[in-house]
Amino acid sequence: MLAAAKRQRSAADQRVDGPNVLAQVGSAAGADGRRFALFEFCSAGSLRDLLDRMRAAGQQLTTPQAIEALKQITRGLLVYHGRGLVHGDLKPENVMVAAADDGSAQLKLGDPLAPEDVG
Repeated sequence: MLAAAKRQRSAADQRVDGPNVLAQVGSAAGADGRRFALFEFCSAGSLRDLLDRMRAAGQQLTTPQAIEALKQITRGLLVYHGRGLVHGDLKPENVMVAAADDGSAQLKLGDPLAPEDVG
C-alpha cells in the first residue's frame, strides 16, 4: 500500500478541471523543496466572505440559493473523487466564489489532497 501511495503524484502536480474547481495556474516549490499548487484568483473571496457580507446587509441565502450552492460544492467534490483526490478541509472559508458568465455566483473548490496527505 505504501508503494502505491509513493507512486501517486502529489495533488500539487495533478491538474483537475471542472466548473466547480479552481483552475490550477501553476505549481512551485518552496525554499524547503515542498511543492504547492497555484490556483486562479477569485475576487469575490470565499463563501464565508459572501455569507458575512449578506449577514451584515440583513440578508441570507434563499432555499433555492442554498440548494444551488450545495449542488455546486457536490459537483466539485465529484470531480476530485473521480481523480482519487479528497478535499480534506471542506468549510465555507475554503469554497471560493467566482462570477459565472451570466453574473451569478459560481462556487469553486480548491487545494485537493492526495489520500495519503489526509491526516
